[in-house]
Amino acid sequence: MEKTTCLLLDESEKDRASLISLLKAIDFVEIVGSTNNFKEGLTLVNELEPNLLFLDVKGDGAAAYKFIEKIKKQPTIVFLTDDDANVKTFSANRLHYLKKPVTAEGLTFLLNSFQQTHQQLADKMKGLLGQLKLEN
Repeated sequence: MEKTTCLLLDESEKDRASLISLLKAIDFVEIVGSTNNFKEGLTLVNELEPNLLFLDVKGDGAAAYKFIEKIKKQPTIVFLTDDDANVKTFSANRLHYLKKPVTAEGLTFLLNSFQQTHQQLADKMKGLLGQLKLEN
């Protein structure tokens, strides 16, 4: 099984360290980078093209949304927040999110869901490609 590559962008060193520790315990995950600022994060996400981006959102999220607009190849974004209003917004819009502090149970559920969804998409693509007939 192909590993899910992850990049973490969170100002809090404590929260990043905690999430890294949780992610390292999951065998199908590979952490490709971690940073505490948007400038370095943009460079990393555009160079490394991770499958998942764990992105801390503060307040109204304006800085995070401006950051997202600059990403060349969009990964699946998991928003990290400790703000209840953000949790309600993410939940209502069916966005991927984790409430801080992140727990092993919440992270495992999210990653298993991610893996299952991507496997289903891969299986559908294989089926569609098998139905195509290429002409010379």
